[in-house]
Amino acid sequence: PGAEREPCLSGDGASLYFVREGRAGGTLLRSFRDGDGWHAPHVPEGLTDLGDARSPALSRDGFALAFTLDGVPYA
Repeated sequence: PGAEREPCLSGDGASLYFVREGRAGGTLLRSFRDGDGWHAPHVPEGLTDLGDARSPALSRDGFALAFTLDGVPYA
């Protein structure tokens, strides 16, 4: 896998969003933690094949995810 950067940890510390660099740009990934530790990262449902995703940011309540896609902000 490519370099992993731009981490964003949820307020409760149970979810981690980050960007993994690849040939086509950044892929937004999520990992979560429970009693067994951190699970393998995956692309969040509905966010596959986006393009160059960057700058993940969660709302305070953790229910909204904002990021940039090819330089354009999305929320």
